[in-house]
Amino acid sequence: MALSPFAQTTGEPRVLDFSVVDPAKVPDWDHRLLAHPEATIFHTAAWAEVLKQAYGFSAQYIVQESRGDRIGLLALMETRGMLGQRRGINLPFTDSCPMLLPSGESAEEVSWGGRDGPETFTTASAGLVAQARRLGQARRWRSIEFRPASRPAADGTASVRFLSHEVSLTSSDTAQRDLCLPATRRTLRQAQSSPLTVTVGLDRSFIDAYYQLHCDTRKRQGAPPQPYGFFLELERQLLARNLGFVVLATQAGRPVAGAVFLKFGRRAVYKFGASDASSLAFRPNQLVMWTGLRHAAEIGCTSLDFGRTSTDNLGLRQFKMGWGAVESHLAYQCYDIQTGQRLFLDDRTQGWQSRLFRRMPVCAGRLAGTLLYRFAA
Repeated sequence: MALSPFAQTTGEPRVLDFSVVDPAKVPDWDHRLLAHPEATIFHTAAWAEVLKQAYGFSAQYIVQESRGDRIGLLALMETRGMLGQRRGINLPFTDSCPMLLPSGESAEEVSWGGRDGPETFTTASAGLVAQARRLGQARRWRSIEFRPASRPAADGTASVRFLSHEVSLTSSDTAQRDLCLPATRRTLRQAQSSPLTVTVGLDRSFIDAYYQLHCDTRKRQGAPPQPYGFFLELERQLLARNLGFVVLATQAGRPVAGAVFLKFGRRAVYKFGASDASSLAFRPNQLVMWTGLRHAAEIGCTSLDFGRTSTDNLGLRQFKMGWGAVESHLAYQCYDIQTGQRLFLDDRTQGWQSRLFRRMPVCAGRLAGTLLYRFAA
């Protein structure tokens, strides 16, 4: 019987081969990913197609093989800035897409020497990191960004830091509710006794309803909305294949809150959320999140990743923790391809651009998002 992808092999020393592929052109890619316990929706060919079709990025996925068996994966996309400079990112518009490695692999080290001293990765597959640098040099990338870093730098610093939250999903409503903090249980009861109704769907009408809320919410947050074409690709590539769903809360037939959830195997991800500010007294976000948690459990998921949170966003952090989520640190590392020097990044949650986008009409914000997002990866 053939080994599953990323299988642990034993016996004679490996002869490692590396290849750079577009996962959409590899037969049965997503099905084979299911064999790896750490695979998420962001490792799939379907997600790669969303990024390629919506933004024009180029897939440069590094696959590590031993005697024909796939044993490692580093997912990269090549992006271009406004001035044409190329970068490698793992992956753009993706909170976390860790390298997939065989379980039990012993640690190795690879060092990128910089002017301020060497940066050392410790990872179960140093070859993937070294190969990524070679790829970046060959394709003349300016930098490469790992999301997440394989480990923090020796001095504990990172290019940029976020927080991550994940909650276990249970088969019982009661057990799931018991994981929640008292304040969350209280606001959930308020939402469930309100005049709101909630539905789960997969089709274009749910995406369209959500997108209207999304545009208004992004304006309040001081950021342009993602292009409508991006959400169309979500529907085509993911929702149409049962790799995600949309939850909508409505009041008298009018959508007042919504969320987009993605799923792969037994892992679900909360990717986007939005709401109408005039209806927040009814706690629609709590009702949407609860419905998403329970629906994900019903379709076989055992955990839900809430996505990244800026370290200074206390309100969002408390909202996620209220569902019983376990908090962890999420570090990104970005390196200059040529020198190996670590580069520092801004999480871009605040600043002059936020004030500008808050003042823009929604239609102008949508146009800005359509024009700028492919360069803001």
